[in-house]
Amino acid sequence: AAGAPVVAELRNVSKVFAVKRGRKRYTVRAVDDVSLQLRAGETLALVGESGCGKSTTGRLLLGLTAADAGDVIVTNKQGVAGRSTTTIRAVFQNPRSSLNPRRRIGSLIRESMRGTRFKGAAAAARVAQVLRDVGLEPEHAHALPSQLSGGQQQRAAIAAAVAAEPELIVLDEPTSALDATIGARVATLLGELQDRLGCAYLLITHDIHLARNLSDRTAVMYLGNIVETGETDQILSAPVHPYTRSLLAAEPSAHPRDRGTTELPRGEIASVLDRPSGCPFHPRCPKSDGTRCVTEAPVLSDVVVASGEHAEGTSRSVACHYPAFPDDAGKGHE
Repeated sequence: AAGAPVVAELRNVSKVFAVKRGRKRYTVRAVDDVSLQLRAGETLALVGESGCGKSTTGRLLLGLTAADAGDVIVTNKQGVAGRSTTTIRAVFQNPRSSLNPRRRIGSLIRESMRGTRFKGAAAAARVAQVLRDVGLEPEHAHALPSQLSGGQQQRAAIAAAVAAEPELIVLDEPTSALDATIGARVATLLGELQDRLGCAYLLITHDIHLARNLSDRTAVMYLGNIVETGETDQILSAPVHPYTRSLLAAEPSAHPRDRGTTELPRGEIASVLDRPSGCPFHPRCPKSDGTRCVTEAPVLSDVVVASGEHAEGTSRSVACHYPAFPDDAGKGHE
């Protein structure tokens, strides 16, 4: 997908919310100067802890929330920058809340196809086709969401998303409301559908395992900022930002020796109501120098990470004053 056309882009996008707690009013920067690109046929995973701004980023891309600064650009099927009714769709975390409980599955899928080339008998045939594509039967078109299991509901939600042949689908925690077995099947289904349809995915998740298996590139988010981006296999095998290293260290594994020696971050994620100065990760970072990290916010910049015996390097973008390169794991600032 490296040379594929860009189907959606965020350029220096920010979103600010006004929040009131008691008598105090706060300004919360949920998304802070974020830039991302999605190309046809690729999956970009947006990962990070709860509350880091991942879902708000997805809503900005979907047009459900308006940006306060920057540009949200979605390219339609004619290659022209401009949102259309068929360009982008979404699959949300909980199908029980995202599917209208009073409408039958077939009706929900046909609603998603409004404005597309599918009309009349072609629309009915398309409903039957996408239901088969997601592992359901055409008869499920007559069912209400409450008559389906959780896994079937999520498959129906995926069917509604793909029916319009969108260029991009935003997947917001698409498996987290499902048990492990059903979630794995849904993840496999999403990969198969993308191979068949060629659409792009923005995968919003806190599940590193899901990102590892489904995505081509990964962007790591912390307190509204992108702190590291690059190809998924490179980031997850040799993370550079201390926060990315801590996420991987916290990933469940069958044996403690598989978790590596990366130091876990101190404390809890900072409150968005009291954002730290300088680098937002510095209060928890084992590499913080206590001076520059406290006063100066790092800029997302390209770095080269040595790889293999020849050290030819792989590039990614990192927002850190002291990136933790693979050969200095566990070291503090020197």
